[in-house]
Amino acid sequence: METKIIKIKDIVNEQDADKIAHALQHVWGIGQLDVNIKRGEASISFDEKMASYEDFVQAIHESGYSVEDGELQ
Repeated sequence: METKIIKIKDIVNEQDADKIAHALQHVWGIGQLDVNIKRGEASISFDEKMASYEDFVQAIHESGYSVEDGELQ
C-alpha cells in the first residue's frame, strides 16, 4: 500500500468532502481514505499495482474540483 496526500481547492463543507470521497472510493485499489475539510486535502492509501496517483487526481477533476500545484507528497 502507498499513501499520498492530495491538496484540493475549494473544499468548503461536508457536502464537498462527501462528493470527493464518493469519487475517490470508486477508484480501483483504494484502501483507506480521509477527506479533511479544514486542511483542504485527501489522504489516500492504495495498492499501487491496481491504481496510480493520477487515477485519483482524475477522479477529483471529474467530480468538479481542482488539485493544487505541488500536490505530490
